Amino acid sequence: MKQFVSFLFIFILVSSCAKQGMPPGGPVDKTAPSVLETTPASGELGVSQDSKIEICFSESVQSKNIHEAVFITPYPGERVKVELKGRRVCIRFDEPLISDKTYVITLGTSIADLRNNAMEESFTLAFSTGDKIDRCSASGRIYGEKDATGIDIWAYDIAIGADPMMADPEYIVQCAKNGSFTMTHMSPATYRLFAVHDRFKDRRYQPVEDRFGLTFFDADLQDTLHCVRDGFLFRLTGEDTLQPALTRVDQLASDIIRLGFNMPVSLDDSCSHSVKIIDVDNPEKLVVIYSAFVVPYAQDRVMVLTDSIIAGRNYLADASALYSSMGTAMDTSASVIPFTAESRIDTVAPRLQAIYPLPASKGIPLTSSFIFNFNEPVDTTKIAANICMADTMGNPVQLHTQWNTSMQLSLIPLASLPSKTLLQTHLSRDWMIDLAGNGLADTLLYWTTLNKDTLSEISGYIYDADSLRRGAIQIMAKSADKHETSYSQWIEAPGAYKLSDVLPGIYVLSCYRDRDGNREYSHGKIKPYMPAERFLVGSDTVKVRARWPNEGNDLKLH
Repeated sequence: MKQFVSFLFIFILVSSCAKQGMPPGGPVDKTAPSVLETTPASGELGVSQDSKIEICFSESVQSKNIHEAVFITPYPGERVKVELKGRRVCIRFDEPLISDKTYVITLGTSIADLRNNAMEESFTLAFSTGDKIDRCSASGRIYGEKDATGIDIWAYDIAIGADPMMADPEYIVQCAKNGSFTMTHMSPATYRLFAVHDRFKDRRYQPVEDRFGLTFFDADLQDTLHCVRDGFLFRLTGEDTLQPALTRVDQLASDIIRLGFNMPVSLDDSCSHSVKIIDVDNPEKLVVIYSAFVVPYAQDRVMVLTDSIIAGRNYLADASALYSSMGTAMDTSASVIPFTAESRIDTVAPRLQAIYPLPASKGIPLTSSFIFNFNEPVDTTKIAANICMADTMGNPVQLHTQWNTSMQLSLIPLASLPSKTLLQTHLSRDWMIDLAGNGLADTLLYWTTLNKDTLSEISGYIYDADSLRRGAIQIMAKSADKHETSYSQWIEAPGAYKLSDVLPGIYVLSCYRDRDGNREYSHGKIKPYMPAERFLVGSDTVKVRARWPNEGNDLKLH
């Protein structure tokens, strides 16, 4: 019995000791895997055509989709096997490598360790089966992506063909998280570059499914003295090939028809050519349309103001001449909807759907315009004749009244707004009325402007390296902080610019040249190919302090 008690005592003592020391687990692994060595070595010449490739990592990596993260140039198609063995990636070719050829193997940033820590940037292994290795390269960056991991850059030799929808690229590299990329060991040629978010990982651009980006000049790497080129910039966009369709017709009043679509649409300048209301019993005589416009805050709807249509008659709403906001033509099989007219008298007062800046806002910019969106068409004549704005002392603000549609009014100050001032406007039910004479409830709106003493300005000069280029240039300063403050200015040609009344903060400068004159940035087209409009993002941020103009912020388009 004494021996048993002694044994139990020792067991308890040992067990309690075993619980002491470092707790299980340890620090969380946040280190990304990296490449330690390769066979053959990077830059090696005279590599045997029967070689297999091995890449050793600093730690074990996941086998999931490992073959999709390995890019080989020249592309061997399906004649290659990629296997993962612990920390090693083994690449075997079914056929001998091409003689006297530079091979480039790139490992994409989708490769991750067992704790999902992904590679921070692509890894490139280059070797040659001959006595020299190609040294050309192209580098640049994608802008506008919070995380560019997994976005590819594809390079096509123009002499062979440059169709990312049909052919494999000559070279592929994946972008780093910040959007930067470098494509190395390219053979001398002229290449066309495409940025592609290849969701299917099939090395083919798929419209709608994949996003793409185009730069604005090809990579001419044929000159051995200039075979290293930088500055290829991209912005990604989507390509919408889906056709818009008319989905519903609503009669809001006897002379107001609202059309609904499956996506945002646009109208041409002639509303009579864009939308038709056809009397089924008398199709040769079209219903007169004196206004048709896209609803400003809901661009998948079109408001149609007509002559009074006759209750009980059958009509067709025809929108076959419309386009989507991306420029795609209507689906002609879904562009006409029949409806029977009703006798509808509008007795409901209009309301303000949205106002910008928001009422009661403080610190609005001194260059602000005021935009009023209504839920239905209103009497523009009466409102324009009565609406005004003033400070609390009754001093008026000189305004230009601009009706963008009969549902959207812009009040544009003719000069800078007064500093640190409470501004107000009174909307009266006597003249803030819809087309049926229903009045909006009396409303008082007010805003407070910025203190001008807290503002500053950013100025500089825009240069263009190509003197033959044409088009106005937009300069923008966007806050580098979390808020979305931005300032912009248009200049008609390269020259001086000045962004006034800028809040203190840190800003990123950018500009683009409007080649097609539509005052919107064009991302270009893949087919038929059209390069993107040229843009530039400043390499350094600009710090703005109150009452200290920041000068000399020059930008040069290439």
